[in-house]
Amino acid sequence: MEQEEEDQGFIRDLPDEVAYRCLTRVSVQTQAQLHGVSRKWRDLVTSREFYERRKQQGLTKHCVCMLQALPTVDSSPHPVFGVSMMNEESEQLWEWLPPIPEFAQYGLPLFCRLAAVSRSLLVLGGWHPRTWETLRTVYIFDFLARKWRRGADMPSTRSSFACQALGSDVFVAGGHNNAKIALSTAEVYSTVRDRWQALPKMNDSRDECSAAALDGELYIISGYETASQGQFMQSSEVFKPALNAWTRTWIGLTLVSRSSCDVIKPRTNVHSRGQLPLFGFHQRELVWYSAEKDEWQLVDVLPEGEDSIADPVCVTQLGADKLFVTGPRNGDDSSFTSLVYTLDLRHEDRQQSDEHASVASFRGKWEFLRPHKKFQEVIQTSCVVEI
Repeated sequence: MEQEEEDQGFIRDLPDEVAYRCLTRVSVQTQAQLHGVSRKWRDLVTSREFYERRKQQGLTKHCVCMLQALPTVDSSPHPVFGVSMMNEESEQLWEWLPPIPEFAQYGLPLFCRLAAVSRSLLVLGGWHPRTWETLRTVYIFDFLARKWRRGADMPSTRSSFACQALGSDVFVAGGHNNAKIALSTAEVYSTVRDRWQALPKMNDSRDECSAAALDGELYIISGYETASQGQFMQSSEVFKPALNAWTRTWIGLTLVSRSSCDVIKPRTNVHSRGQLPLFGFHQRELVWYSAEKDEWQLVDVLPEGEDSIADPVCVTQLGADKLFVTGPRNGDDSSFTSLVYTLDLRHEDRQQSDEHASVASFRGKWEFLRPHKKFQEVIQTSCVVEI
């Protein structure tokens, strides 16, 4: 029977290449149903090659996943969190992912970190929502199978750490241990091998630091040491995988043209060539990092008005020319809202050889996304997954 299935091809009376093209155009929501058609179809749609081909053909979609509080649960003494998802390409727009089975009753770990690799979402660490125990757990959600599975545990416990995906690997660095001591340690998780590996220590201990990927390198930005709690550093560190070493850098942590030395604390962003560079917020000002000039440049400011955001919590890249920004709504700190900023990357007067050199020289357009009432609670972190 299995041999007969192999001989038939993907779709009877169709060349495999034609059938392959048809299957790559099936929506992600429907692909999960293809698993039960045959083993050959299941192996195809779950393969890395299939995913990469969909990417090359522009058939993948960018979705924002957020660690967000569920609508108020009267019996809970604290917010109960789940993963909400915003998909611009879907008529539903907002949805909740299925809960992790082990945390279905209490909600996701508090203050856990999110990372996206290929078509999967990872939930790392955090506090147990009932016991407040610091966790080392790793859970992986496969958007095709629509199921959670366990990954290898983190080697050590850490809270308030930086987390960033780079290729098929996920890096964690800094934060503090259970004794509230700031950490300089870092580790990397291979999603392919389901294995953790210790990295060389950073030059400085960095609690509450941020992370970003830029041109294939990992940046751990700002943070503070144990003795100077809350006093964020002006420095950052870059890890070069090819050298397996950290280098201290300043990464232009002061906004250009300002005399003050306020630290810019960019939220996690993914950079890849041909898409967006590194963005962050300085209070209500959207800023962009120029690696060539080693400085931050002003791009735009948050719009005014009741529907705007009072203080940005997360900013993530959404597609090739958009940023997704979340935070508490102006005039109502208990209600979170979202904005999409579309950059005009096709400016007619652009003559720069460096495609990012003049991003800060012209403004884009803000769009307010009014979420459903079930998606207006507090958001702790976010990331973008391409599925």
